[in-house]
Amino acid sequence: MPLRAHIRHKSTRPIFIAELLTLILSFLDDRSLARSARVCKQWTDVALDALWHTVTDLRSLLGLLAPLTGEKKATGRLAQYTYIKFKRPLQPRDWRRFDHYAHRVRAFAIDDRRPAAKGRQIDPSVYAEIERTCPRRDILPNFHSLAWFCVDAPRQQRSLVFMHRTITHLSIYAHRSDDPPLRAYVQGILDRVPAVTKLEVRSQSPMRDIQAELGVLFRGLKELRHVVLPMYFLTSETVAELSRCPRLQIVELATPVERGIGDYNDVAAFAPVLTAHRPFPVLRRLAFSAHLQHAVRFLADAAATTDLQSLYLYVLAIDNPPVLQQLLGVLATRCRALTEIHVDFVLGPTSPLVTPPPPPAARPSLHTLSPLSTHSRLVRLELRWDYQLNITEAELEHLARSWPALEVLHLNSEPIPEPAPPVLSARALL
Repeated sequence: MPLRAHIRHKSTRPIFIAELLTLILSFLDDRSLARSARVCKQWTDVALDALWHTVTDLRSLLGLLAPLTGEKKATGRLAQYTYIKFKRPLQPRDWRRFDHYAHRVRAFAIDDRRPAAKGRQIDPSVYAEIERTCPRRDILPNFHSLAWFCVDAPRQQRSLVFMHRTITHLSIYAHRSDDPPLRAYVQGILDRVPAVTKLEVRSQSPMRDIQAELGVLFRGLKELRHVVLPMYFLTSETVAELSRCPRLQIVELATPVERGIGDYNDVAAFAPVLTAHRPFPVLRRLAFSAHLQHAVRFLADAAATTDLQSLYLYVLAIDNPPVLQQLLGVLATRCRALTEIHVDFVLGPTSPLVTPPPPPAARPSLHTLSPLSTHSRLVRLELRWDYQLNITEAELEHLARSWPALEVLHLNSEPIPEPAPPVLSARALL
């Protein structure tokens, strides 16, 4: 076979088709990807792109610049950390070698709390050396996603070294701190990554302590389209601030606990005042935490919610079925574009438990859900309450006919256990 025909035949074999090879290699761990990069020339670029796409351990990336060494230091109370440093100063040739890998990095996912990161820290001298010697402003030219979660403010501040103008997704940990101040960190973000479209904030501080600084951040990110905040961070003032973001489409609540949840008291009196000329002009998905009566008042008064397609409401405390019915009535009349509704109550330390269980007549029933019977566009409905609902199988069949487009239905699928058997059975699914 002629050489040209052999090459053409080889390139059409499935194992050499870049798209298929990328899919196959996506299932491998880092060690296997490193071995795959040494198989042949056709595999090298694909395997290296997969290996360096998302960096989770900063040491592996820094090791491409120069050899690393560790120095153990005691930090009090018998705690001992290994501080990672460069063995020697960086040279121009180090950056030329680094370029072969730098353009492959698309994302960082750095988290101090990972088991592999415990007891190890990158020494501040490493960041200073990178800033001193890097021949260009953007260390990683194709970088678009940075998630950097550190347990203290100084280490969090060092993420600024890797913030480039190409970044569109940013996830940070906000520390209430005076040294360095959070406001300085926020200003550094605005100076370096003005084109962020998705922002996630984690924090163990209550929102009231860092609300002013985060307000500056929201105002400065003119391209912001998606915000993810802890459960109790959507305060009245924060909602009012976000309503002024001209391109904001999604406001989302983060998964509880691991990312911090804020303080329940910050949202206990939820009453945003939207003073913008056109609040939330393009908002399509909204999530917030509030008491039912406060949510009813907000959704009934806010003209900005009429175009919502998805609503997630975390209910702070169980209320009477008439109040829930009032909420659903507001959604049915004011938010006609809604296709997804989530009303979620999760029993927790701040959620009072009703004891003894209320009688069936005092629980949400078909009558409570009746305002949604005309909402034929509904695709997903989730209602999580404390005890099982007062809905029979015949009534559930009536609801099914009202929602022809419905794909997902959760009607309190995990209630608090009671001695009495559940009203609904598996026959309700037929």
